Amino acid sequence: MRRSQALIPRRRRSWRTRRRNGLIEYSGRNRPLMSESIQAPGFLDSTFRVDDIHGRGVLGNRCPTLWDPAAMPSSQGLLAALILVVCIALAHAPRLAFAAEKNPSTAPATQDASAPIQDAAELASYALAQGRFQEAAALYTRALSRDPNRVDYLLARGEALEKCNQAAKALQDYKRALEIDPGNVRAMIASAGILEMNVSGEPEALALYKKALPLTADGDARERIAFSIAVLESRMQEETASAVGCWNVGNRHARKGELDAAETLFTRALELNPTFYQAYYSRALTRLKKHDADGALQDLSSALALCPTLRGCLVTRGLVHESHGRFAEAMADLKRAATEDPTDPEAHYHLGRLQEREHAYSDALASYLEALRRRPKPELREAIRQRIAILAAAVKSAARQEAPQKPLW
Repeated sequence: MRRSQALIPRRRRSWRTRRRNGLIEYSGRNRPLMSESIQAPGFLDSTFRVDDIHGRGVLGNRCPTLWDPAAMPSSQGLLAALILVVCIALAHAPRLAFAAEKNPSTAPATQDASAPIQDAAELASYALAQGRFQEAAALYTRALSRDPNRVDYLLARGEALEKCNQAAKALQDYKRALEIDPGNVRAMIASAGILEMNVSGEPEALALYKKALPLTADGDARERIAFSIAVLESRMQEETASAVGCWNVGNRHARKGELDAAETLFTRALELNPTFYQAYYSRALTRLKKHDADGALQDLSSALALCPTLRGCLVTRGLVHESHGRFAEAMADLKRAATEDPTDPEAHYHLGRLQEREHAYSDALASYLEALRRRPKPELREAIRQRIAILAAAVKSAARQEAPQKPLW
């Protein structure tokens, strides 16, 4: 043999690892490996085996986790120590970053012009800007303990408390700021914003908004304050002070069966808004329940003049005409209703009834089928099916009567 070599026997089907004299040897199928033991410089108590065939090496005994700079030359030892320091720093960097992210207050403060943190007030301002509202409120409380009459501290702590859903405490700070500085617009708007959330605080909020409006110079802020004033005024007025409010209250009375009160409120709504066609229609239905057909027809015509496509209005007027024997007017209204609103099943059903009355059975059957196709309510669907059954029997009877009789011989 050429050198001190160990010939590892061949293995056909598998790789094998064995330990010999403290060294790890590898062998594989059809690959005899010759290895040589070399002391690896720089590693403590480790042996490096060189694979003569593949040019690779394997460490024996223990994993080389420690370096021995003394076993290296001076330059190599210095380089190894530098690499070791860098590896330790990189290993600890994620841990420090996670700790700073978990508790930002422990992060080193940057002493620049954007966020100078020197005392409690500056720390509180920085925490408020970062969204740490509870911490900001606590820091502003510490700052106010030294200077309790600082309006800006009170306003900032009120803002932080409001973000923490502590509106009552925030309102106390805003009111305290107004006691110190009665003309502070920011305190007025902030206080009004909290007060208007409760019905009992709406009058005080309205007064604060009206007081802040002439003191505000910014155009956008003035528009927002004016809008808040308009909303509060409309919310605080009586419901019957507007046409829509009268109509809503009148509908509630009508559902309770209080027809006189409902008619009075509908009339009041029309006095406040003469073009309120829904009020005309509601008053017409109320008058029909009171058996005032003439007044109902007048209101229905007024509603149709303002809104020709108002659903149900033409059908109702056609039924009123039918009830008074004016079948031509009723047919005209129902045909118009079925044409202008073809999705209304009631228009097709009542039109079919009138067509059946005029013995136009084919047209009546078409109207009934169209009404069924429009998905009517269950009670109307049952009525349509009954009319179709009656109409089918009538058509069969008419067909038998019109059939020519065969001669007897």
